[in-house]
Amino acid sequence: MNIKSIAVVLPFFLLFNEAALLSMTYMVTDPREEAGLFSTFHDVIGALDLYDKEKDHRSVGLIVDFEDKGLFYDAAHGPNWWNYYFEPIRLGKLNGTPYKFPSWKKSVLSFEAEFGLSPEHYHALVKNYVFLKSALQQKLDTFIKEQFEDSYVVGVHYRGTDKKGEAPVVSYESVCNRINEDLERSKHKNVKIFVATDEESFLDYARQRFPGQVISSSAIRSQDNSPVHFSKVGTPYQRGEDAVVDCWLLARCSILYKMASNLSDAAMKMNPKMPTVHFNTSYFEDRAHDTYSIVITLNTLLALLDKYEKNEVKGVRAFFPTSEGKNYKTGVNWWDYHFQPLEVGNNDDFKPMPYYQQFNMGLSNFFEMPRERASELWKKYIQLKPEITTKITDFIRKNKESPLIGVHYHKQSGLKPEEVIPYSLVLEKLDEQIEQKSLHPQLLIVTNDDLFFDMVRTKYPQAIYYYQPPAGEQNPTVRLEEEERTLIHANLLSKTNKVIGSASVVLKLASQLNAQLDVQTIDTLWLEKR
Repeated sequence: MNIKSIAVVLPFFLLFNEAALLSMTYMVTDPREEAGLFSTFHDVIGALDLYDKEKDHRSVGLIVDFEDKGLFYDAAHGPNWWNYYFEPIRLGKLNGTPYKFPSWKKSVLSFEAEFGLSPEHYHALVKNYVFLKSALQQKLDTFIKEQFEDSYVVGVHYRGTDKKGEAPVVSYESVCNRINEDLERSKHKNVKIFVATDEESFLDYARQRFPGQVISSSAIRSQDNSPVHFSKVGTPYQRGEDAVVDCWLLARCSILYKMASNLSDAAMKMNPKMPTVHFNTSYFEDRAHDTYSIVITLNTLLALLDKYEKNEVKGVRAFFPTSEGKNYKTGVNWWDYHFQPLEVGNNDDFKPMPYYQQFNMGLSNFFEMPRERASELWKKYIQLKPEITTKITDFIRKNKESPLIGVHYHKQSGLKPEEVIPYSLVLEKLDEQIEQKSLHPQLLIVTNDDLFFDMVRTKYPQAIYYYQPPAGEQNPTVRLEEEERTLIHANLLSKTNKVIGSASVVLKLASQLNAQLDVQTIDTLWLEKR
């Protein structure tokens, strides 16, 4: 599942189910894989916001303990790298076994912290709960005294390397031209330019454009356009300290010129009164996002339909505009590619929803809405296009000769070898089920793994499968065909008697379509893991 791609039409966001917040100790642990320091920092700020809202009228506590996980864990400095740079966080009533936020919820917390919290509230959370280690605070105080005092300090954060996947690229020239133009119009004297960047080449360029004015920390920077947080230069501890130092120094500047970035977003919100110039906007904050994830977008819509029935929103319209590209045509409503039109209630005053809110709502609903409720909403409001429905019914009519067992194997990318579910384990569970029930059922195979498919077909030659030839990467309809295939696979699995296999969004969607579906999964969807 590409969790970076969704959109929806109405602005409404609810972070957690109230019933889940009665009495609980929360724990932020096991940082999300490959998350940078300030992406993880925002996990913590989001958790602090949750704690802060509940602490006066609920029995809640909060612990931050990264144990020996994450990019900045450094054995020489001990476990829990949060405590390398900040004072420990152990707040409230710490009773019972802590609830460890799973990966999906940490993503939701992080987006809400970065984009949803006002600068004033964010500043208050940091002021009340986040304290630098004394040695690090002293290092910052010394730098500020020696470099910032009696100066108008222009803070510049240029985030390059791998950021192009999350925000549009901005040229060195355009950044420095804007700063130069603003300085020429201003009356400020004794100007210094503090540059925080992950690209050594940008620092060199800034020094050439503003000779004698540029200052910087001694941070490790990329020499070859590779991301610093994945670098082997220096130690994990040092790479983390560099990020913290640059962020806290940017927050002490007179004005901030920034890229889309967790680091400079934190700096900006830690100093709400600091004037800020934005050079680009993160795709996650974009209100015109027009690439969609079939499962998350559907769940955003289900969440809104649920709110509509509870009179929390006036209306819901499935309207997802697209622009020209390899996936869609300009001006087409993405919904119309796969579904019948959907509009209920009054939609005269709808407003676009920022992407992070769409993501948070869809992902939260995907894991939190009871599948009975999801199934109810599906049946009441959502209809596939007739041509897709025909493909499903024709397939079932042609092949259903006896009770069906769905066999599902989803090959997840990015897993470590020890995390991959062996084919043999799926087949073993399948054999057990067949023997236990004394069945000789027809098997429906749904998989994205050709090797697994061949193995099952060899052992059970009468197994059936829905096959749709891939369009090929150069075909502009490839994404649409993938989306259609997801819908068809989920619908077919939902009509079986039982599904055995590995966890995936396809299987989750099937269980939303049919709340009575008997599902036996062998692993856990990675977004549900701690």
